[in-house]
Amino acid sequence: MTIGNTTFKLPVPFVVIATQNPIEQSGTFELPEAQLDRFMLCHRLHYPAREEEERIVQRNLTLGLAKEGRGALNRTEFDMVGDAPVGSAEGLVEVMERVHEVHVSEVFLKHAVELVHRTRKHPKIEIGCSPRAGIALAQSARARALLRGRAYAVPEDLFALAEDVCLHRMRLTYEALAEGLTGAQVLKEILGSMG
Repeated sequence: MTIGNTTFKLPVPFVVIATQNPIEQSGTFELPEAQLDRFMLCHRLHYPAREEEERIVQRNLTLGLAKEGRGALNRTEFDMVGDAPVGSAEGLVEVMERVHEVHVSEVFLKHAVELVHRTRKHPKIEIGCSPRAGIALAQSARARALLRGRAYAVPEDLFALAEDVCLHRMRLTYEALAEGLTGAQVLKEILGSMG
């Protein structure tokens, strides 16, 4: 990391997780494409399903009060988070090593690169994905495969990760936006043409 003319060595491993709320953005600004491109994945969260939300509300009702002196406040989910670490740097490095053992075939790589190239040629996309997208598809496919107990990446990994890897790296044309198209719709069309 560099601040001014001074460079600081960051601890290894180093991970950045950032959040962005699309509502009430005053005081925050969207990152330029070149900076967004450096994020491996951009996952979009949606509202929970009705049943999930009912469980969230029910759980919240059981949290009780946090008493302080003669006063009290309702506890939140954050009050329930413990101070003890849930893992270690060594454990993370061990998992990273296991991810690197996951096989990514030449065919998978060709499909990942083909997807990236199609985003650059699509008439509705002004700016397509950079080479970082292909790298992110291969790396994240390894991690997804490991989480699913496989020692190899499969096409399903590519299709499942495409939105999280590609959407923040693409910019639609003004004409596409005027037609009411979304990046997800255009990417789905591209994926459909590859299936």
